[in-house]
Amino acid sequence: SDDNYQNNLNELRKAFNLALAVCYHSSLQNPTIRFKFRKLVGEKLIKNCRVWSNHDWVLSEILKCQHVFLDEVELANNIARNFALLENVFMIIVCLELRIPLFIVGKPGSSKSLAKTIVSNSMNGFNSKSELFKNLKETHFVNFQCSPLTKAEMIIQAFKEAASFQENTDLEKTVSVVNLDEIGLAEGSESMPLKTLHPLLEEGTDSSDGVGKPYQKVGFIGISNWALGNF
Repeated sequence: SDDNYQNNLNELRKAFNLALAVCYHSSLQNPTIRFKFRKLVGEKLIKNCRVWSNHDWVLSEILKCQHVFLDEVELANNIARNFALLENVFMIIVCLELRIPLFIVGKPGSSKSLAKTIVSNSMNGFNSKSELFKNLKETHFVNFQCSPLTKAEMIIQAFKEAASFQENTDLEKTVSVVNLDEIGLAEGSESMPLKTLHPLLEEGTDSSDGVGKPYQKVGFIGISNWALGNF
């Protein structure tokens, strides 16, 4: 049957599969390459399990987890639960919870901003309506609209604002998030402001003196309609 692979799939292998989905699968844009990646992962995780002739079990496990999160949010009746929304919501939640920088690139209408809005409305920590989200961090968003006039100082200020919110909070229960919308537009700026993101995302500070303080490490989402070339 299609689920016979589960006899050989323990919790550790499930977690490993989902970790690979976050780190690698989500960054592959070509569907054919994604399938080849899943097939390779499936063969390595479960040897001698003949399920690929009729069932992509790696994708099934990824989608199961993604649906768990989307089932816990309130969606309007006119919002389709498509693959893009599932993956975007899942990736945003995981990356914010772990303070992993996330860039979401896709054509207009591919649920990028919608997914961010859904997560920001749902991740309210202990005040969340969902029992699942009560066990996740409470988010505080600092939204910044990029343009060809964006300067490095503007981005740095957004990070400082987010960090100041975290300074007197429990970092295990809250996360402040810098959201740079239309980040691709900033590439047109002559001052190349996106270069300042390197130390901010790695160390939490724009200073080259060393590692920033724990509260300066904030969550980050960069949303763009096209791939970033100069960053």
